[in-house]
This record gives sequence, C-alpha cells and structure tokens, in this order.
Amino acid sequence: MSRYKDTDYLNISMRIKYLEARLMGTEAFGRVLSCKTPEEAVALICDRLGFDGTVYPTPFEFESVIDSEEKKVSEFLRKNVPDTELIDIFDIRRDFMNIRALIKADIRNISPDPMLVFGGTLTKDGIKKAFRERDEKALNGYFMSAVKTSQQAFVQTADPQKIDTVCDRICFECLKNAADSSPFGFVSDFFGTRIDIINILSLIRQSLMGKDSGFFSETVLAGGRLFSEKQLISFASRPLQEFTEYISHTEYADVTSGFDVSSPDPSVLEKNADKFVCKLVRQLRKTPFGPQVVAGYILAKEYEIKNIRIVMSGILSGQDSEAIKERLRLGYE
Repeated sequence: MSRYKDTDYLNISMRIKYLEARLMGTEAFGRVLSCKTPEEAVALICDRLGFDGTVYPTPFEFESVIDSEEKKVSEFLRKNVPDTELIDIFDIRRDFMNIRALIKADIRNISPDPMLVFGGTLTKDGIKKAFRERDEKALNGYFMSAVKTSQQAFVQTADPQKIDTVCDRICFECLKNAADSSPFGFVSDFFGTRIDIINILSLIRQSLMGKDSGFFSETVLAGGRLFSEKQLISFASRPLQEFTEYISHTEYADVTSGFDVSSPDPSVLEKNADKFVCKLVRQLRKTPFGPQVVAGYILAKEYEIKNIRIVMSGILSGQDSEAIKERLRLGYE
C-alpha cells in the first residue's frame, strides 16, 4: 500500500475549491423554486451547471442534464486526480447500481438502458456486455457474486426486494474492502460510518414494522466502524427503546435525536442521518488540500444532483415550493 502525499493534490484541490463555489445551495435552489414555469427552472439549472448545449432540454428531459453533468465531473476527476484508485472506490457504488438494473431488466425481459447510470468503474456498454456474457474476468468476484446470489434469491422467493438486499450487502462489502485496502484511511472511516448509520436506520424501521431479528440478520451490513453485525442483531431481538437509548450515548446520538419510540416519525431519522453525513462531507471539504478535498467534492456533488432531482420532480408533480424545500438536503454547504 503506497502512501499518498497531500502536496500531490495541491493543484486539483485548488481547482475543486473554485468549482465548489458553483455548487447549488439554498439561494440557488430558492431561485429555481421561484421560477414561474418548469421551463424557466430547467434553464436556470442548466445555466448554473454550465450546460453547453445549444438548446435547453424540456422539463421532462432534465435527466439528460444530470447525465451530462455526471459525465463531465467523472471525466474531469479521472483526468486530473493523481491517484484514480480514490475515484474507483466511490465509483463502485455506480457499478452496483448498474448490476442491480441489469438483473431486474433481465428478469423482466426489458432493456436496462433507461436505468443505467454513468460513472462506474465499468462503462455502461462494458458492464452490459460483461453481464450478458457472464464474463467473470470483466466482472470481478463481488460483481459476479451479486449477480448469482441475487438471482438465486429471487428464484427462491419471487421477491424483487431480495435483489436490492443482496446487492446492497455485497456492494458495501466491496466498498469497505476497497477502502480498507487503499492508503486513504479517511475513506474507510467514512464508509464505516455510513454502514453504521444505515444499520441503525434499518434496525429501527424493521422494528417498527414488526420484523424479527432473523429478518434483520439478512439485511444488516458488515463493516461498520462502531457496531458489529452480532451486536446489532442482538439488539434486534430486544425492545426498540433499549436500542435508541443505547445509541443516545454514542457518537451517533444526533441520528436518533428527537425520535420518539412511543410516537415514531421515521422522517426525523432520515433528516438526522442526512445532517450527520453532510457534517462529515463539510469536514472533508474544509481540508486545505489533499485527497479529502476530492472526496468531499464527489459527495457534495452527489447531494447537489439529488437535490436537483427532488426540485424538478416536485415542480413537475405540482408540489408546493415549501414542501419541496422541506425535502432538500443542503447540509453540504
């Protein structure tokens, strides 16, 4: 494992600091939501993102703007970041999004193209070909495991949700292994924390749904930074109050803050979790220079794109602007 030098990232860090100033935040999304028509909203988003097309897409084509932006960001990073191993770690998630899409499309005998995303370690065409041919050389062990295990689970249960469960577990196992094997310890810590938070929310949601510890044991993710799988499974068989009380005395206390077991509102947990993760993103972005700046930008850009989808979907469905604002996650600012 080679050790990186922060100074190797000095140039890319300065360029990213410039780009971060253009990230859409509270003010920018407020302007979009004040637009009189969806066409004006799309045009404003395009201008902010530096869309270079000659004609603005229609509101119902706004996904093409996102595709273009994701492609632009991916190409910029891969061309300028000193060690693409860092980019590969974050792109693994996109590979698994595509694996999941390919599996579901195969089961339904439809084209996967509308569901595929840009920016994985494998191109869209590359992963389609490898999946079609079951090419174990092109699809690494984790990818092939996701394909085989999730298809087997679906055949046994006829439950499409099993595909998501299997792919999520293997995706995070692959992610954590890649991060642990890299010189970027902060990335390993970040994904370990994300796994902890996902498990916390999953345990609480399943408990509220009346699921038992056996069900939770099939969905719990490995690789958490603070909690082991065994520890979490043991809590799943006990009263939920015990678990939330325990969490309140850990560094994840903010995640369950304001959540009342006697009158549960899961949306409180979702908002708290996003705030917690956004705080980690802000800490990465505050680093003057180094790979942390790159990671912080990747994550902030993901939140920006998520918010664009929330805003445009809300506008197109006729939602009230205040209701849309409530759903935005702007803690990365």
